[in-house]
Amino acid sequence: MIGLDVSKAMIEIAAENIQKHKVKEHVDLVVGDARKLPFRDSSLDFILSTGTLHYLRDLAEFFRECSRALRKEGKALICELSHDVSSKELKEQSARWKRPSRVLKLAALMHGIPRMEYVKDYVKASLKGAFVQYNVRFKGMLTELVIRKPV
Repeated sequence: MIGLDVSKAMIEIAAENIQKHKVKEHVDLVVGDARKLPFRDSSLDFILSTGTLHYLRDLAEFFRECSRALRKEGKALICELSHDVSSKELKEQSARWKRPSRVLKLAALMHGIPRMEYVKDYVKASLKGAFVQYNVRFKGMLTELVIRKPV
């Protein structure tokens, strides 16, 4: 497994967690930019990205990078919070994650991307512009975007 973050400080925190959980022999850490993934073409089986999209200006660039780095059968799972959920969904998410609903809503407002962006606005346009195969699933406050190489 390879962990990647643009922030050296976050990589240092990850290194501490890896040491604490005794998985150092299974994880390598790299300081790098998601917009220019430091991996060869078709070299990765799986990419997991959490809470990254709201930091990026050019989402299509990131989506193309994921596709470039993935092997033929690989996939990228990009997870983001979405604040535009019903109060029922928010309450259910709060129970599942054992976190106060106000905290989840605030986190999603500060760091999330609304669902509508995936179905009719910026994220959808970026996906189309990147020419990648994708599907989107809404699971409560969590939005899962799956990207695959085009066939």
